[in-house]
Amino acid sequence: MKKSIILTYVHVILKTIFLVPIYAFAIEGANPFYSPMHALGSVEFDYRVQFSTTDSPENEVRDHVSEQMKYMLYTMNNSTPYGNFELSNVQIRPSLYKGQKIWDARYHIKMKVAASSSGPFSWKVYLPFYPDSLSSRIVRDGQNICGEDAVNLFYKWRPLDCPLEPGVDFQELNISLTLLPSNLYTSPEYNRLEDNGVVRIAALFNNFDFDFDFLQQLVTYLPNFEHKEWSKAEIATIAPGVDLSGVRVIMFTWQHKGRKIELLAFQGDAMLTHVEKSRAFHYYLKHALENFSVITYAGHAGLGHNLNLRKIELSEKFKINPKKEYQIVGIEACFAAYYYTNFFWEKKITAADPRGTKDMDIITHEAQPAMPGISIPLALTRVIQDWITGIYPWGYTEVIGKFLPPNYIVSGDEDN
Repeated sequence: MKKSIILTYVHVILKTIFLVPIYAFAIEGANPFYSPMHALGSVEFDYRVQFSTTDSPENEVRDHVSEQMKYMLYTMNNSTPYGNFELSNVQIRPSLYKGQKIWDARYHIKMKVAASSSGPFSWKVYLPFYPDSLSSRIVRDGQNICGEDAVNLFYKWRPLDCPLEPGVDFQELNISLTLLPSNLYTSPEYNRLEDNGVVRIAALFNNFDFDFDFLQQLVTYLPNFEHKEWSKAEIATIAPGVDLSGVRVIMFTWQHKGRKIELLAFQGDAMLTHVEKSRAFHYYLKHALENFSVITYAGHAGLGHNLNLRKIELSEKFKINPKKEYQIVGIEACFAAYYYTNFFWEKKITAADPRGTKDMDIITHEAQPAMPGISIPLALTRVIQDWITGIYPWGYTEVIGKFLPPNYIVSGDEDN
């Protein structure tokens, strides 16, 4: 993202009160983050996680902490932590659990949080010490007696309402937000989206459990685009040899004075747990990340599974290698900032960009969107059209507010 006008601590407070943009002079080292309804901050604390593994425990700590932190998501109101947290002072030692050898890792964690501007800025959270041990104790007759999902135990979990022991099974923590300076005015890097006069956009829709035709909505709201629905044979050129039942693809095109937007819209089942049904989506997601400048997704988050690039690669036995150039990713799904930003940014890591954020901006919704739709691809398509035609190179302050509702969040590179 481009840096220009930066929001200081005082301005974060003013924005919290008035929910309007307050401009300030540039401050080096601020975070390119923009949301009219959120303030950027961080929380940090010391904790521990227990786990068993046949691999080297040093290789497993981060994944187990990531699973552990999911237990705080539903206690933070409309505030969302980011998944690319930092771990330090990690100390691992062998331990025992019910006579079995396990590992006990003590650590210090620091994570950024997109906090609702209306507060609160402190939370009481309950984190289990040994998440992998919970299922045998809290799932009875197929029901989670400490939450609302018998597989993903963190979903709306309530440890005080079930027979788990504080201090033994979990710990109550009081965490508080430290506000961070952040960019108020940031902008898509439009010039870097275009490749030989073409901007390629992929809009991927998970229509499982939604009685909603996303593609027809795009046809309706993009009347000045030509469009062609692909045959099954054409769809199979990107997703060969997989189940294509229920899958639809439409290619939209728009031209202006020799320049073009190509929007490839996919609609199908993207639930990772639907192993065969979701394969076409996986191939289209891979194709989009490797070839397109703008990639958007709308649909169920699958409680952290559906866009988990590592799990998709394991399931499909292929690698996803996003293009090296600058990209914008938009995700409209529950807790996307926590579940998925890390998986996307880690794919862009280079020696010059150790966080992987320099060449990827990510737009997410606040904690839980009411209903996924076409908002993000439609907004980005329209602002790119306005840039191509010379109307205006809209910044993210206009993208969110003029083209998107105010409960969206833009996150990007801390180093720019």
